[in-house]
Amino acid sequence: MKDIEVNGAHITDESAEILKQWQIKTEPVSACYIRVIEETIDDLTDEESEPLSPKKL
Repeated sequence: MKDIEVNGAHITDESAEILKQWQIKTEPVSACYIRVIEETIDDLTDEESEPLSPKKL
């Protein structure tokens, strides 16, 4: 996976593809939401990571 910039946020190309598919049906996403979405995706796909806490958001 490579790191790319979307709406001012640096995210992985995998997350960018998910966002692109999601944005087709909605309005553009701001950088802060992209970060939350990417961290959520990471937490859902990484069994060794700590659960996403409200403090992280």
